[in-house]
Amino acid sequence: MVSTVVGIALGLVGSFFGFFWGMFQMVASTAWSDAAEWVSLPMVAVMILGPWASWLVSTVWAIIRLVRRQPAARLLGKFVLAAVVTYVLANVVHFVNLSITS
Repeated sequence: MVSTVVGIALGLVGSFFGFFWGMFQMVASTAWSDAAEWVSLPMVAVMILGPWASWLVSTVWAIIRLVRRQPAARLLGKFVLAAVVTYVLANVVHFVNLSITS
């Protein structure tokens, strides 16, 4: 139970970092060409909203599992892995798009 609560708190901190990195990328990518915006802006939206969506879903699901007296730490690990993979792919697509269109 303690590891689940710590995981939820660390997920909140990670979501803040992901949000601010996404906001930084949004500001940084406005100087690029208009052709880059069609791919980059949706990827920036994934960078900004993805960590929060993952954190919210994983937190609700972990609380449900805790109320049912089931372990939830592995569940949080799976959500973290999915969020990190999605976030990294969004960053890669964003940077590749900016390098191709510039």
